[in-house]
Amino acid sequence: AYVAVPIFAAVAWIEFRRSGISWTLAATVPVLLLPFALPAFAQSAMEAQGIQAYGARAGRAYLQMEFMLGRMPYEYAFYKETSLSQWLFDHHTLGGLITMIFKSSVRTALALGERLWGQLFTLVSLLGMVVYIRDRKEIVLPLLVPLVILPQWVLMAIYHDSELFRYNIRALPLIMVFSTMGFWVLGRRILVTWPSLQRLPGKEAVCGVALTCCAVGIGFLPFSLYEAVLPYVAPTRIHAEYLPKSRQVHPQLVEVWADLFVRRQTAEAAVQRLEALRTQHDHYAPTYYTLGLVHMKRRQFDEAIAHFATAVDIVPYFAEAGCWLVEAELMQGRVDAANRHLEDLERLRPDYPLVHLLRANLRLLEGDQQAAGAGFRKYQVANRYQFDRALERAARIFRRRGEEDQARQAEQALDGLDAPEAGLTSPLVWSYLGLDLPGMSLSSPDDRGVYYNIGAVHAQGGDLAQAEQAWSQMNQLVPDHAISWASRGLLYARTERLSRAADILREGLRHVPDDVRLLQVAHDVLDTLGRHAEASQLRARIDTASLQTSDIPQIVSSRWFPVEVALPMTRVELSTRG
Repeated sequence: AYVAVPIFAAVAWIEFRRSGISWTLAATVPVLLLPFALPAFAQSAMEAQGIQAYGARAGRAYLQMEFMLGRMPYEYAFYKETSLSQWLFDHHTLGGLITMIFKSSVRTALALGERLWGQLFTLVSLLGMVVYIRDRKEIVLPLLVPLVILPQWVLMAIYHDSELFRYNIRALPLIMVFSTMGFWVLGRRILVTWPSLQRLPGKEAVCGVALTCCAVGIGFLPFSLYEAVLPYVAPTRIHAEYLPKSRQVHPQLVEVWADLFVRRQTAEAAVQRLEALRTQHDHYAPTYYTLGLVHMKRRQFDEAIAHFATAVDIVPYFAEAGCWLVEAELMQGRVDAANRHLEDLERLRPDYPLVHLLRANLRLLEGDQQAAGAGFRKYQVANRYQFDRALERAARIFRRRGEEDQARQAEQALDGLDAPEAGLTSPLVWSYLGLDLPGMSLSSPDDRGVYYNIGAVHAQGGDLAQAEQAWSQMNQLVPDHAISWASRGLLYARTERLSRAADILREGLRHVPDDVRLLQVAHDVLDTLGRHAEASQLRARIDTASLQTSDIPQIVSSRWFPVEVALPMTRVELSTRG
């Protein structure tokens, strides 16, 4: 549509010189506006029916076709708005974009000839266009041939043959008209070259028909230029081999997944079955992802890293595999490697919340409080973004089904995006993020400590009010998070508000009566307040709780408040959601 603008501008200039401004506007403006107005009207109708924006659906579909088709489940795509322009310019380098356009153009041009009994017809059609332009001094009609299939010159490097020929048929009638002109011109040239043919009745028509029959006969030869070039300009292996195999492998993979994580089959048996599936389709990323999880379950981290890395190499946008790869590297102490993988994930999948949570936790381990705080904020923003997308999708589905009440409820839930819980990966968001790995769902990640760590970052930066607010939100969401109660009490104690500290700690002990850290802070506050009898009672409880405590979360010391750092996925049990 946009290429038509300079063409119509040229036509408008010609009309202006002939007929003046009024006639020029009346003749050209409606035609100029149609390519822009019709898509806008179509989009309005789609939105009224609860259908997502065409640009977002098309961009995501092209991303899936280019990078995931036959290597992931057909439906797999991450649920962020990826417009056509974003797919073209954000997911390709300049060199990659030029290569794709070149391949698409070569394939499109040769495909036109393939549909017209051979490439000779295309060459003769070009001759007919040249003669038409020379004789008529007019270029609009010949330009219609490339314009009616304009997207194909850019996109056809990733399409299947059936789609390519279905789209190109729009240009064939015009090409056949110009090929007729071309054969007529060639017939006349033959008559000039061999004067003896001048005596034939209907000589020009006879020569043109004879040439056409020769061209058709050549088209039936067993050699095809299009088929010879096709492997170099199209992903033939993906369409011919990967896609059929992926449809066979995935149901078997889901069965292995269920046996392993639901029915508790032994890991050894699962590995054997997974290796057989890998042999059946060696470019199916979820197979390597599952193998990595099995080895994580067996604490064989090097093997897990190898399989996760293979999954990410096959599909760089496979965020689930990428996050597990980062965590496996961290568990082996390879922080530099984990950082490199995270940089790739942040570039390709900034919409995936766990990427930012891992980054924030890494920054905490490195002592970079400011960067950690920024990472936690990005994590909350990404969760709210995905929460918004999940609710919008639910509303669209309900509306298409005619369930208006449910659609309104989903839309009303959007008002809760500012609530603290919307900043975490809720079951709704986690289900939405894993929507298109059918039959392969893990439990939600452990991100309960996010608000606590946000508070710790604020406290270490000296912003005690923000710290107290974050810890208060943590206790609202997770009442049994003892370290948040203890940190709030410690914060008030350090600002000499001991009575308030005592009240906070008393409330915390009501929820978590036997946590050693909480008991210790409460004992110190009560002892400072001179409430020695209560402090003595807590001392006895501290001694008892210390003997019974065997599993204390990993704590990284800081200047004032401890920072709790957990790998969000590894810390949860490998089991499917209910």
